[in-house]
Amino acid sequence: MRINKTQKNIAMKDSGVDWIGEIPSDWDVLTNRAVLSFAGNGKNLSNNTTVLSLTKKGVKIKKNLNFGKSTENYIGHQIVKPGNIVFTPRDFDQTPILSGIAKDYGCISNLYFVLNTKKDVFNEFVNYYWWGIKYGVDYFNQFSFGMRSSFNRQQFNSIPFLKPPKQTQEKIVEFLDEKTGAVAELVEKKKKMIELLKEKRSSLITHAVTKGLPARRSLGAGGDENGKCPSASGWKDSGVEWIGEIPSDWEMIKIKNFGEVILGLTYSPVDQVDKISGTLVMRSSNIKNGQIVSSEEKNVYVKTNVSQKLKLQENDLLICSRNGSKNLIGKNALITKKFVGETFGAFMTVLRGSDNVYLYWVLNSSLFKEQTGLFLTSTINQLTVNNLKNMIIPIPPKQTQQEIVEFLDKETSKIDKVISKIEKQIELLDEYKASLIYHAVTGKIEV
Repeated sequence: MRINKTQKNIAMKDSGVDWIGEIPSDWDVLTNRAVLSFAGNGKNLSNNTTVLSLTKKGVKIKKNLNFGKSTENYIGHQIVKPGNIVFTPRDFDQTPILSGIAKDYGCISNLYFVLNTKKDVFNEFVNYYWWGIKYGVDYFNQFSFGMRSSFNRQQFNSIPFLKPPKQTQEKIVEFLDEKTGAVAELVEKKKKMIELLKEKRSSLITHAVTKGLPARRSLGAGGDENGKCPSASGWKDSGVEWIGEIPSDWEMIKIKNFGEVILGLTYSPVDQVDKISGTLVMRSSNIKNGQIVSSEEKNVYVKTNVSQKLKLQENDLLICSRNGSKNLIGKNALITKKFVGETFGAFMTVLRGSDNVYLYWVLNSSLFKEQTGLFLTSTINQLTVNNLKNMIIPIPPKQTQQEIVEFLDKETSKIDKVISKIEKQIELLDEYKASLIYHAVTGKIEV
């Protein structure tokens, strides 16, 4: 998408800021100090105070205090009042969240800046302005300080701020509310499409690893009205209520019979080194959509004694066994040749055996998720070795396994390509939104 409504017939001037360039002549170049003040609402004195959280959708009431970065006691947290702006002053290289406008009274972590706008400055314009320079020119990450990519109060006060006339601020906010709202609605529709495709993918996998391949009548493979494609001897009860019947030549077998379950490497922060001198430690962040990924920004390397047993082999099944998020427990991927010889962290588990190429599909079905759900609780997010070993799964004969693997490789690849295409469309919409906001809050386009 292109932004075509560039400024015409409007007098411009040099802003004096390299990364901003020219701005309308009736705009002022100020700093945060000139338009904002720290709220100073005092400290929370009660455990009954509403707890607030800065999220992607703004400042929200935190209803589940057991989720995310919580504490047992909120005494001493700073008070937030409706109309305050909450700004996160650090981790700009990682966080997708920057600021939001409070609608409720409550308390929030002292790590945030709680701010008020001064005369003739709209909260909503400030919020858009920061968002625009974060995603339009990556300002906060580029000009931040220290290991945590942060600003202290003094540094924050010195950040350049463009202040249009009050009426222009109103027009920009109205324009961006309309345009970004339309983009958000379109993105949401595309995300729902992805959810439906992922549900279809999961259903396809689950059916294949519990019932076999879909019926192929034209090939003379038989099959019933439910799409089952049984062997000549029919069906039998699996003994597991939520699995139901399985083909009669399949067996229900515990995972421990397919190979060795290995816990990951325990290491100290002092063992961490650079890429050149260290061994890559595969973690949860190295698994995405059932595939192994490598990101130099997130990769961890260590220099320590790694036993041969903890060195990854091709087709090892790497499984996330511990994580702060329950939803990530059980995500897994097959190790490819590229990562042979690397190791894996203590929050990960490896299943090493000769049937892993087939088991990968079983562990990516709802069959596996059903069983992990039996022992995960609000306080325990862990897949133990014994839990994994004793999971019971339906296993077909070797020839059928191979047919299922070939079928799922082909069919899920088709779905993955469509998902990838939609994800790219969302990425382009996000880029358009960032560019639109940046150009609007720096006076580069008419609104």
